[in-house]
Amino acid sequence: IDDLRGDPRNARAHPDRNIGAIISSLQRFGQRKPIVVNRKTNIILAGNGLVSAARVLGWDQVAVVWVDDDDNTAAAFGIADNR
Repeated sequence: IDDLRGDPRNARAHPDRNIGAIISSLQRFGQRKPIVVNRKTNIILAGNGLVSAARVLGWDQVAVVWVDDDDNTAAAFGIADNR
């Protein structure tokens, strides 16, 4: 996960309480769905909170779906994912 970059345009902020909830979920269930990352930029398009929580837990790997979205598609997906 060290190679992954958070999306500076990410519309959703993850306060400590939210990250804590994700940490609890990861500890209980593990990662049950992959995050989405742009292959060209290594920017996380979906799963920024999960990656933050995984880093707190000391994880060095997460499951990823790699996509080749252009900037417009990536932005549109980011908005749709955060609804």
